[in-house]
Formats: sequence, structure tokens, C-alpha cells
Amino acid sequence: MREPLPEVAMEVPASVREALGDRAALDMVPWLMRLIPVIAVSRDEFREVLSRLDRVEDRLNRLETEVRSLRLEMSVALRNLERQMEERHQALRQEMAAALENMERRTDERYQALRQETTAALENMERRTDERYQALRQEMKSEIEALRRETNAEINSLRQEMIKRFDQMDRRLDGIYDRMLLQARWLVGSIAVIGTVISILLAVGQFVR
Repeated sequence: MREPLPEVAMEVPASVREALGDRAALDMVPWLMRLIPVIAVSRDEFREVLSRLDRVEDRLNRLETEVRSLRLEMSVALRNLERQMEERHQALRQEMAAALENMERRTDERYQALRQETTAALENMERRTDERYQALRQEMKSEIEALRRETNAEINSLRQEMIKRFDQMDRRLDGIYDRMLLQARWLVGSIAVIGTVISILLAVGQFVR
């Protein structure tokens, strides 16, 4: 004989009655009542689960505390690390700035030394070039002076020779002129004599007639 069902079990929802019918709904209630103890948790088990959950909660609280502590330690460590990195960065920047300043100073010193050496070399080159130019100028001046003396000597020699030749030519021309004058005189005398003879002959001829 079936056990009497609790009063709450008999209160089947109207929607279930409408969907399954009154009989099916009443048959399902006992089946559910038998199924619930099988799948439900007992009070002891529920208390044990609650106890375990309490222990888990305690562990979670301790774990949360440890995590907070670890997070705080990590935050402190990170701040320390950041401070150390900043200090190292500042030190590195200072070292690099000092190294760059030292390099710049050495570069400037080398540039100044190179500039002085270049200036000295250029001055020495300019001085030697000027000396060579002066020597070349003196040599050219000496050669030009020697060439001028040689040219003057040759011109004077040529002038003397031309004067001699002109003197010889003048003497020759004077001799020719003297001979021509003498010949002219002889020719004029001869013409006068011939004229006189012709005049005499003409006079004699007229006298003979």
C-alpha cells in the first residue's frame, strides 16, 4: 500500500496538470518523491560540504592575504627596481655625458693640433715657395741681364760692323764721286777744246772764202 504523500506534493502546478493531465501529474509526484532522496544530499553530507567550504574559504582568505602581501612585496620590489634602474640610468647618462664631453675635448684638441700643424706646414710651404720664387726670380733676372748684355754686345758689334761698312761705302762713294768729278772736268775741258777747235775751223773756213 502506498505511503501517504505530503500535502505539498499534492499541490501540482496547474500548468503541469493542463500539460500532462490530472492522472499523469498525480503519478509523477510519487516518482519524484522517490527520486529526490536518491539524487539529493543528506544533511550530514551537506554539513560536511559546508565545513569543507568553510575550510576552502579560510584557505582562500589566507591565500588572498598572501597574494596581497606578495603583491605589496612585488610593488615594493618593482619600485625599488624602478628606482635602481633610474639611478643606473642617471649614472649611465652621466657617464655617457662625461665620455662624450671627454671625446669632444680630445677631438677639439686634435683638431686644434691638426690645425696648427696644417698652418705651420702651409706657412713653411709658403716660405719655401717664396724662397724658390725669389731664387727663380734672381736666376731669371740674372739670365735676362746676361741675355741683355749679350744682346747689347751683339747689337754693338753689329753696329760697329755696319758703321765700318757704311764708312767703307762712304769712302767708295767718295772715290767714285771724285773720279766722276774728274771725268766730268775732263769731259768739260775736252768739250771746250773741241768747241775752240771747231770755232777756229769755222773762222778759217770763212776766211778762206
